[in-house]
Amino acid sequence: MPPFLRQFFAVRQIDPADKSGAKRLNQALGAWSLTAIGLGATIGTGIFVLTGTVAAQQAGPAVTPVVIDSSLRQRARGAVLCGVRHLPADSGQRL
Repeated sequence: MPPFLRQFFAVRQIDPADKSGAKRLNQALGAWSLTAIGLGATIGTGIFVLTGTVAAQQAGPAVTPVVIDSSLRQRARGAVLCGVRHLPADSGQRL
């Protein structure tokens, strides 16, 4: 077998300590959380597919610059909101 294929199909041996469960990861997400993630991914994918289909059929090539412009504006808005969040609260005193 060529070396690149050997590396592609390589497997890693499991340590005996891993079989005992001593290094097992803690469960952080429950059934409701995983269901919500799956449902959100499904709905989100549907929205993007529907938007892309309508944009391709009716709007034409103008969609790309508009989406890029919108994403840049939303990124700037997010940066402003994050910056505002770290400012101290107004104490009501005027200078």
